[in-house]
Amino acid sequence: MQNALLFQQSDLIAEMVHEIRTPLAAIVAYAELMQRSSATLEQNRQFSDIILNEAERLNEMVRNFLDFARLESGRARLAQDPVDLNTVIRMAVNVLTPQVDAKHIGVSVAVPATLPSIVGDAQRLHQVMLNLLGNAIKYCRAGDNIMVTASDEGDHLAVSVADTGPGIPAQALPRVFERFYRVPGAEDQALGAGLGLTITRQIVEAHGGRITVSSVEGKGTTFMFTLPVQQDA
Repeated sequence: MQNALLFQQSDLIAEMVHEIRTPLAAIVAYAELMQRSSATLEQNRQFSDIILNEAERLNEMVRNFLDFARLESGRARLAQDPVDLNTVIRMAVNVLTPQVDAKHIGVSVAVPATLPSIVGDAQRLHQVMLNLLGNAIKYCRAGDNIMVTASDEGDHLAVSVADTGPGIPAQALPRVFERFYRVPGAEDQALGAGLGLTITRQIVEAHGGRITVSSVEGKGTTFMFTLPVQQDA
């Protein structure tokens, strides 16, 4: 059992090192280009922008690795507070509005003001919404739409993030929540560490919920997760 755990940890570390090498190599390469006396001021400005973007990407990767490790080991402690999911959803949409506007994507939110509160960790659930919305934004094209809905299903709340983007191939659907997995041929597939959806599932399941995905190539993708509602005694 202990040997199996060590092999699993070694495998994770190897994957982490592999993922980190790409942005790190880009940072080093462009830093070296900036040191060349032949580089113009405009070129150095472009190189500086690339270095900053890659550094931010590297920072996000490290943060995701740490989140994944804590959640996987059970060391991440979730708050147990009343959470207004309506507020969590709308805050996440507001945070990502600049990205939505930049890509000319439409976003609609249909969340009843009467949704009951749940018990959980508002910050972690905010992270779930950012991951799902960010994923939809990444793959949507100009003119596509993202629809966020939530409903009270009695013993649980159901939240969905649907988009009219390119969709996910049927053969890839069973693997989208696997760590480090990226959909083959997807745009921007080299960005990120491939842990966002894995972490999203971990957080939802840690709250006693479940998450599913459905998709039709060329028509869009829908992620739906449920969270239990605390019943009155």
